[in-house]
Amino acid sequence: EEKLPGIPAEGLPPTDFTITGASFDGMISGETARLKGTIRLRVLRDAWVRVPLMSTDAVLRSVNIDNAATTLFAEGGSYVFTPDKAGDYQIESAFEVPVALSGSAGGCRLPVPAATATVLELTLPGISRDVLVNPALISERQVSGSGLRVRAVVPVCDGVDVSWAGPSSTQFDLYRAEYVGRLEGDSALFEVEMRVDVATDAVVDVPFLPSSVALSGVTLDGKEVTVR
Repeated sequence: EEKLPGIPAEGLPPTDFTITGASFDGMISGETARLKGTIRLRVLRDAWVRVPLMSTDAVLRSVNIDNAATTLFAEGGSYVFTPDKAGDYQIESAFEVPVALSGSAGGCRLPVPAATATVLELTLPGISRDVLVNPALISERQVSGSGLRVRAVVPVCDGVDVSWAGPSSTQFDLYRAEYVGRLEGDSALFEVEMRVDVATDAVVDVPFLPSSVALSGVTLDGKEVTVR
């Protein structure tokens, strides 16, 4: 009986492998992000299998597979692992990526495998501002004496963009705004959350929306306020 194109033969899995999960922990240090991570891989057939793990934009410092040091080869812009046996593999790696800095702001792209879910934890010394992790299903931030600690759960993708802003040299800095809107009749209604750093104990005027916008339900740190 003939098989339709794209339908695997009986008893064979539709894919050769699956990356069941990954976790990475690292730190931003100047113009470099240094990370260590664990990738959990399941190979589904006894045959040579090509498994792209992460982009060659990263500089690999070490790789261990099931506690044995190994070397990955680069192909098609990815570091590739080629097992020949079905089973579960644990891949430990240490790598670095460059950080782009502009004054006290910065950003970097962290290569990750296309895992079912990836947990990323990152420390940013000297940073106490909000950090954007994209994409992220869940993102948590905690300020400590050593800087900002970020934990994010990342969906299936091949890279995560991390960016941040440094302290402002002015009296205030309106550094982030999120808008969620809907159409209602002939009007557009928005719920807006803004984040601002104020660098002085003096009274500061913070212009944030034009006076032509009708405002309602304005709160500051959870308390209702009036604006002028």
